[in-house]
Amino acid sequence: MDERQNTPYVIKEAALLFETGSAAALDLVIGVHAPVSLRIKRVMDRDNVTREQVLLRMSKQIDEVIKMKLCDFVIVNDEQQLLIPQVLELHAYFLQLLDKNKKVLY
Repeated sequence: MDERQNTPYVIKEAALLFETGSAAALDLVIGVHAPVSLRIKRVMDRDNVTREQVLLRMSKQIDEVIKMKLCDFVIVNDEQQLLIPQVLELHAYFLQLLDKNKKVLY
């Protein structure tokens, strides 16, 4: 069976991409930014944990401002801006970039 990539690009999801050093192996990095209060609420709801537990987790991560500066692109997930148009804009950009360079991003 042929297991080579046959799509124009691959997206790797990883919450701790910079903390683990995984970003170094990627061509481009997309950050997803949300306000701190919203991030805390989402994690509390998703994982059924306390605010303090979420803050402890966050204290072990790279500062959000620094993390977003390390990213090549940032999607804003603040419940105010629509996500799909942001994703479609990036998708179109990646296809244009690939067409221009005639190569596959890994």
